[in-house]
Amino acid sequence: MLFVSMAAWLQVYFLGAISGGYIAINLVVIIVVAIAGMRSLKLAIAAAIMGGFWLEVASVTDFGARIIFLILLVLGIQVFKRLGLLLEHRGLFVIVCLISALLYSIWLLIWAWFGLGEISWPPEFSGVLVAESTIVIAISFITFGQLRRLVAGRQYG
Repeated sequence: MLFVSMAAWLQVYFLGAISGGYIAINLVVIIVVAIAGMRSLKLAIAAAIMGGFWLEVASVTDFGARIIFLILLVLGIQVFKRLGLLLEHRGLFVIVCLISALLYSIWLLIWAWFGLGEISWPPEFSGVLVAESTIVIAISFITFGQLRRLVAGRQYG
């Protein structure tokens, strides 16, 4: 849980400041995908709640959006695990992280559209999505091995 808390802090307070607040580097989504894909449902739900909570603390307008999304993400990944699609391969992990990060952005837009939250998107929104997607692909591709060892522990050696 400390790992998820550190990722949330890094995402909000350090990387958010570097990017100027417009490009969200979704570290928590990547970590939750790794935990949900390689550990038990119980631990993945706990990680989703912890990571979502810290993201919610940083967001003052739409409390609940991030926790709900991360729990739904964990449940969706658990369905894929039951179908036999495990996140043991780098390519599948990167694809799931990319789709999850894009769904996260869409989820927050839906919350804002229905008046449940506030998001300040720049006018060049498509450029921001491309930048976010590129960053998510790079981070998930580069850190796959380390995340697998860190999250899965002895199961993957």
